[in-house]
Amino acid sequence: MADQLPDIQGANGRRQEATPVVAVDAFGRIGQLGVEGKLEQAIERGQAFSVGTPLESVPGSQYLKYWLQNPAGSGKRLYVVKRGFSNNRRITQSHLTRGLVINPTPDGAGTNVALNPLDGVSVGNAAGVFGWAVGGAFAEGAAIERNFQAGNTIEISVPRIVLPGQSFGYQIKGQGNGAGSVKVSATLVFIVEDYDDA
Repeated sequence: MADQLPDIQGANGRRQEATPVVAVDAFGRIGQLGVEGKLEQAIERGQAFSVGTPLESVPGSQYLKYWLQNPAGSGKRLYVVKRGFSNNRRITQSHLTRGLVINPTPDGAGTNVALNPLDGVSVGNAAGVFGWAVGGAFAEGAAIERNFQAGNTIEISVPRIVLPGQSFGYQIKGQGNGAGSVKVSATLVFIVEDYDDA
């Protein structure tokens, strides 16, 4: 049958069934889909969304920052599966700094962006609030900071779960040679799942 696991030759000469690769989520639940399979199923069910910032000019002393909020009592779990960043080459430094921020406070002057359903139609299934701004760093500070090379686009596929009442964000420092010298954008892909937070 097509869905059977292949068998392999064991060390003792006997044939044995191969062990499937499994993924364990943050709650210890095991599944055989992995992130890509989970995303594919979520798209088919109308539960997968993408969202992002425009390509923004960021002065060297400021940040492009974004946040994804999951309101308290939403009854949903946001499962972030992909994060992307891109920047142009018009800078004197060889890299930019991106920082992961846990539970950032949204910038009151920020812009909220509508979520884009990856099946093209399921807007009603959307949950969470995404916003972005150019300005000073988040008050909470970055939990993790990493450099990424100027002129590159990078993608991070390490899953992150945002429970009701939590938020998740990034801040990318301009580090350019004057106002408007760096153009930066960021994107997210995430899955909306039912969650009992009682």
